Amino acid sequence: PRSFVRTRLTHGIAGTPLYMSPEQWARQPLDERADIYALGCILYEMLSGRFAAMADSVEGVRAIHLSGRVAPPPSNTPRDVIIFLSRCMATEREQRYRTWQQVEESLTAVYRPLFGEAPVEETAVAITPATQLAMGRSYNTMGLSYLDIGKPAVAIIYFEQAVWMGRQQADKLLEGAALGNLGTAYAMQGYYERAIEFHREHLQLSRESDNVPEMTRALGNLGSVYQQKGDVERGIEFHQRQLQLARQLGDQAKEAAALGALGDAYRRLSQAEPATQYYKQSLDIARAIQDQGRMRKIMTSMGRLYVDNREHKKAATLLAKALEMSRKTADRITEGEVLRHMGQLYQQAGHGQRAIDAYQSALQIAEESHDVRQEAHDRLVLGELYLAQGKGQEAIEQYEAALLAFQMLKDGDQILAATDRLGDAYLAWGDVVQAANVQKEALMLAEAAGERTAVQRALFKMGVAYEKWGDTERTQRYFERHLALSQKAGDTASELMMLRQLGRLEMRRSQPASALRYYQQLQERAVAVADWRVAGDGLNRQGDVQMVLDAYKDAAEFYKAALELAQVQGDEGAEAVALANLAVANQHTGWRWTLSRPLDKALKLAEESGSETAVAHTQFKMAELLLLQEKIDQARIFARRAQVRYEKLGDEEGMAKAVALTAVLDAPPKSSRRFSF
Repeated sequence: PRSFVRTRLTHGIAGTPLYMSPEQWARQPLDERADIYALGCILYEMLSGRFAAMADSVEGVRAIHLSGRVAPPPSNTPRDVIIFLSRCMATEREQRYRTWQQVEESLTAVYRPLFGEAPVEETAVAITPATQLAMGRSYNTMGLSYLDIGKPAVAIIYFEQAVWMGRQQADKLLEGAALGNLGTAYAMQGYYERAIEFHREHLQLSRESDNVPEMTRALGNLGSVYQQKGDVERGIEFHQRQLQLARQLGDQAKEAAALGALGDAYRRLSQAEPATQYYKQSLDIARAIQDQGRMRKIMTSMGRLYVDNREHKKAATLLAKALEMSRKTADRITEGEVLRHMGQLYQQAGHGQRAIDAYQSALQIAEESHDVRQEAHDRLVLGELYLAQGKGQEAIEQYEAALLAFQMLKDGDQILAATDRLGDAYLAWGDVVQAANVQKEALMLAEAAGERTAVQRALFKMGVAYEKWGDTERTQRYFERHLALSQKAGDTASELMMLRQLGRLEMRRSQPASALRYYQQLQERAVAVADWRVAGDGLNRQGDVQMVLDAYKDAAEFYKAALELAQVQGDEGAEAVALANLAVANQHTGWRWTLSRPLDKALKLAEESGSETAVAHTQFKMAELLLLQEKIDQARIFARRAQVRYEKLGDEEGMAKAVALTAVLDAPPKSSRRFSF
């Protein structure tokens, strides 16, 4: 029963509520005195045979700790021991022992008059089977405590001891429970295959002993791990079996857990309707049996589902309720989870600072519970949020802290991810040299891990950094390496992207002949894979090169080909782009047709297509045409509209062209107003 009480009360809570100090409940900063309070609670339990704060709910435990209304220890407890306990468990921490040295000195002082001598060193005693089983259960409980505070690596040591002792005494219940906990600990570290092995062992032991409750638990654990590793359909199979056994047992708590897990699985599959139905069934049962912990969990999961579906009002209502419940019951783990979902909600709604505040609060909880992995993930998100606000220095600080944490955890995948994001932050901050250096580290990590896509990503970002630095030759070398890797791997999408980038780079380097070759390859490869939009883009870009060479008739031929292709494909956005390009080329050839009409048509097509990129390009071309016709005021209006759109799209190439065109339009009337790509 006592182990049941502990499990029931501590599920999902950072720290053990039975031993949490008043300042922990009040979410105040902690020091050694919180641990000294916990020692007092444990000593009280040893002396009296009952918990210092014994209640039927977390709320009841909280009230006892905050008020100090602990039942007196047994009447035969020596006065000096009672004084020692009182100093350890004082509600006001200023009245407690301040250091462990003071505790040791006071404990020694209490021991001497009681036993007439100084404390002696512990000597070895014979260990009976009953003692070994008790030790095994204690190790299992200690491991659970370390899981509670987010230290799975330490928990594993205790669970392994519990498994060994269970096997020594042929106690399948202890062995199975510890195996299941080992699986959970390994899953927390991302070692899913190892976790599955332990959960399968647990399931097999449960079957051999015909222990249906443990079979239910093992099936649920297996389903959860398969969900975590991305095999959601397999996870559903295990959760369905878990649900069936829970209903056979008539155990509503286990039934609610299985239903909630099925809801999570369908949420991961983006199947909102079945996910919602399973969540509602789980919530109904949790309410019926007054399972506050399950209610909090389901409300949190449903809130996340609504966030994923961008149903902001429903998400906000549920998450606010879940947050209120978790704070009322001091469930800090659930509180942190809710805050993360609220941060995501604020981020979607465009409230960047509120999202940061929510994640900062979640990070504080992760730090309090010493959950290094969660802390690192929170910092990655905070880095992203700071970057979105243009706060490069703050983003760098978060990414560096996340990287350090993942290095401590020896998590290679996340070390690579954090290094990559740190490079992004340096680039956004304007430190292109450091950005390139960090991306070099990412490249080495990716190569060592054999992660081709990560290698390509690092090569591209190094190229971007060196281009911003002005070293376009080095940029070309990195882009060419990326292209070669893409071609070797048959990665057509990456190949097309790099051909486009290399063509753009050569145009910047004033190498139109080389750019033309890249764009021709782009068009040919796109045709080969029937990617007609990219094929049209290749034709348009070849036309752009001809425009720079003043070969306007040749440019017009490329634009006509792009226009015909877009019309055949029924692509209004691409048609608008090609039509706008053709109008400007025809103006240069001296064609006297009213050229604003096709551009008016192009702009209408672009707007109807819903493509912001096409609208921005058409507005830019309208400005260019009006400049050629010396209608400067009208041209300036369209150039600025294009600039605003390119900025919203994050299109740096378009922005640069629009800014250059605006500068030409704003130049004094007597200066040259010739514009070139």
